Amino acid sequence: MAKENISKTNFDLWNLIGKVRHQIFLARQKELSEHNIAVRQAYVLRTINDLGPKATIYEVARIIERKVPVVSRQTADLERDGLIVRIKDKPKSNLFRLELTSKGLEMVKSQIVVNYLILYLYS
Repeated sequence: MAKENISKTNFDLWNLIGKVRHQIFLARQKELSEHNIAVRQAYVLRTINDLGPKATIYEVARIIERKVPVVSRQTADLERDGLIVRIKDKPKSNLFRLELTSKGLEMVKSQIVVNYLILYLYS
């Protein structure tokens, strides 16, 4: 009987964690929609900023734990939106370095301010 109660409690806890995570995601999505950017794209932008000159599609994919083709598509969209530039590392290479444009850097800075404000309010 006690084992069943623990199991139900664990399930209830995991269920609650899932609901909270989803609500946080929705709040972040709403916040970013004002800037016409998706949550995952914002995460890629922040990662490129954090990596600096070491930013490549492969490194971003490794850090955010996504497949390289997924990150490649996301960076193509970010480049199309003028937030990053993809620069071939060598003329005959498939390796691209990623750099934020001034528009992308402005977006990252506004996210950092928002993130610090959220941390301040909830700490």
